[in-house]
This record gives sequence, C-alpha cells and structure tokens, in this order.
Amino acid sequence: KVTLELEPVKREKLLVELCNDNNIDVIDVRGLVETFYSMETFEDAFSEGLNAIHEGTFDPSRLCHLKANNFRLHEFYAQGAIGYVYKTIRDDSYLIEQKAVIKVIKPHLSHLYSYDLIHREAEIMASLQHNYIVKVFDAGILEFAHFKLPFYVMDFIEGKNIVDHFNSGTFNITDVIECFMKLLEALDYAHTRDTGVVHGDFKPDNIRIEGSGDPKILDYGVAQHVREKQSDIALVGSNYAKQFSEEYSSPELLAAKSLKGSSDIYSLCKVLYEVITGGPLDVDINDEFYAVSNNVKDTMDVGRYKPWLKELDAIIAKGTDEDESKRFYACDLRFELKRWLAFGKVESFKKDAMYDFIKFAKVHPKSAAIGISGAIAMYICITLLVFFWSWWPQAQIDADFNAELVALKYEKKLISYSGVSIDTDTNVHALLQADLYLAKHNKDVSDDARLDVIKNVALVASNRRY
Repeated sequence: KVTLELEPVKREKLLVELCNDNNIDVIDVRGLVETFYSMETFEDAFSEGLNAIHEGTFDPSRLCHLKANNFRLHEFYAQGAIGYVYKTIRDDSYLIEQKAVIKVIKPHLSHLYSYDLIHREAEIMASLQHNYIVKVFDAGILEFAHFKLPFYVMDFIEGKNIVDHFNSGTFNITDVIECFMKLLEALDYAHTRDTGVVHGDFKPDNIRIEGSGDPKILDYGVAQHVREKQSDIALVGSNYAKQFSEEYSSPELLAAKSLKGSSDIYSLCKVLYEVITGGPLDVDINDEFYAVSNNVKDTMDVGRYKPWLKELDAIIAKGTDEDESKRFYACDLRFELKRWLAFGKVESFKKDAMYDFIKFAKVHPKSAAIGISGAIAMYICITLLVFFWSWWPQAQIDADFNAELVALKYEKKLISYSGVSIDTDTNVHALLQADLYLAKHNKDVSDDARLDVIKNVALVASNRRY
C-alpha cells in the first residue's frame, strides 16, 4: 500500500526490487496495481483475484515463467477439467532440446491433493512404460500465492485429439478400429499389472494422435490402483467425479464408487461411438434408432463392413452396459474387434449357424462357391459308391445265374420234380439258387435236396431273389 502511493518512476523501481527479493513475478504485481487504480480499495482487488481462483475462472497465463523443478512454464497450451497444460523449457543446461509439457492442477482443486497423493500418482505414471501411453518423468508441487499446486511433467505430443483427428478428413473404418485396438492394448497393459491401474478419465482430449497415426493416452494423473482400499477410492472418486463430463464417464465413476478396468472400457466405447457417428452422446446409444449401424457419419468409409455394422452395435452395447460385470475386459474387447475386422464370428452378436454361413458366403463368395461345389461333388461320389457297393455283388450273382441259364437252355434240359413245374425261366432260376446254396454249405447236390431248399424259402414262380 505504501508503494502504491509513490510516484510512477519510484513505484516501478521499488516494485522490481521487492519482487526480485521475494521471487515474485513483477508482471503479476503490475496487474494488481493496474486493477487497484480502477477500484475503490486494494482489498477489493485482492479479494476479486482470490475469488476468481476459487471459482475456477483463474487466468492460467499468470503461471507462465514460474519454475517447476528443472523446467520453467513457458507458454499456456491447453486446459482440461482438472488442470492447465503448459509448454516448457529446461531451466538447466541438460537436455535443452527436450520437448515436454507440464500439467498443473487448477488452484481451486489443489486442496483435494495431498503430498502423499502426488507422490503416489507420480510413481504410478512413471511405472507405465508403453508405446501408446505418454511417458511421465517428473512431478512435484508448484507454489503460487498461498496455493501449492501439484504438477506433472510429460512428453509433448503434437497432434489432434482422437475425435478431431478422425473428423479432419475421410477415413476408412479399418483405420478407426485398428487405432482403438492399440488403445486397448495399452489399457490391457495398465489394467493387468501387479497393481492394476485405471485411467479414470478416458475421453477424446486425453487421446492424441501422432503424425505416424499412433494414439497416445495422456493424463494418468487421476489414475488409481485397482486394488486400493475402498475408503481411499471413495474419497478420491467423490472429489473428482463432479469435474468429469457425464458424456464419457461410467455410472460407477459418477456415483463415486470403486473403479475397475471396466470403467475405462465404458468410456472407450463411448469415444468409439462418437468417432464413427460424430455423436451426440446424450442419447441411448443402445437404442436401434441411435445405433452405429444407422448413424455412420458421411466422412466415414465403411466399405465392405456395412452389412455387418449391427455386430459393431452389439460390441458397443456390451462395452457400455450399465452393469460393469457384463462389460468386456480390455484384452477381450481387443480380440472381439479383431475378429470383426477379419469378418470372423463376433461372440457378443448372437445368431445361428445359418447366419455365419451366409456371412462367410457374402464375404468370401469364391471360397463359398468352391466349398459348395466340392460338397455337391462329394455327395455325388458317395451316392455312386454306395450304389456300386450294393449293386456289384448282386450283379456278379446275376451274371453267374444268367450264364447257367443260357447253358441249360442251350442243352435244352428240362427237369421235373414232384409238385414243382420248372418249365419256365423263373423256376430254372430258383433251381440254380438252390444249387448255389447247397454248394455254399458243402452239401450234396441231389434232386431231393434241391426240392427241400426251394420249398423252405417259398420261392415258387416269382421274380424275387434269395
């Protein structure tokens, strides 16, 4: 207040000296001074500044040029629900070309953090070493005014968020599914570690697409161990749940319940729906009217997959089920998408065997035609083989009988028995059958024996064969 009463030149000189002695940015103080002259009292100006911080309307550029460990906040870059992101420069002589950003928790939320929590989350993030997860390599507390603001230092990823990326041109649905399969690979890695880690804030702004086309998951700063104590999870969840967008948040996150990997799956499927359809998300995406199969955006080329989009509906429906126990694990969802991409059998889409056959025939018409032709040819071959197998023995017998019959006729032999007339071909045939029967059983061939055989089998003047 004494400084404010000095002449402008002396006031500026004293402000610079005081700021240097107290490690305060002179620009911030000048802003307060300018505000003072437009208000009735200094107390009003200071009070308004604090209220802006507490209400979340704080100007993030005020943190620029502050030092955070070996880095200095250089330029405000972006903000999310919980923090501000700044481009940085190294404040030492090491790795001066290193590209990194610092995420600083917003002042009005900083009271939710404790040092132990910051230390814990830093360890979690540093332990996640995966190609599709942004590397975090430093963390700490940034002091500003009377606030202690947690911060994390991570690799700088140039690129758009996943929704903006796939909205920036025409893409094939294959590109989308392959991208999400990579994200699921990263989530599976995090979920299945010894101390499984849930992201907890999986949304488009936390997924960046690099120039190579590979996705990167950002912001594991609000992550939590899957096996944490229930009371700790409830405390963290209740503090953060109201900061998240309901569009992507799972029901259990919004209810501040214990989070499992299925919470990330719910959010990922919501993002997948938005990428393919363009949204909106404030609808029941399990309703057929809003299903993917009926709402693919114009810039999404589905190509040969159009007839099978209903299978994708079933996949997303299962991934966003209100009951978390019915959702996929990350690895299972990844393989389900992989099967869908390969026109395979989608387990979450329940249909009969005929549907699977029709799908195969439509997707692989040449192979189906070859298979059907082969089946018909095999059926014909088996039918002919069965017919020949049953016909050949009888044909041999008939041939022998006919030869004997021709011989008898040629020799004009007429044989008669008491009570049996054999002056026809049929009766001669019966006689030959009897001879063959007796010979087969090593019995003497005599007229009486022949007569007994013929009478026993009741073969009298008929065309049947015995």
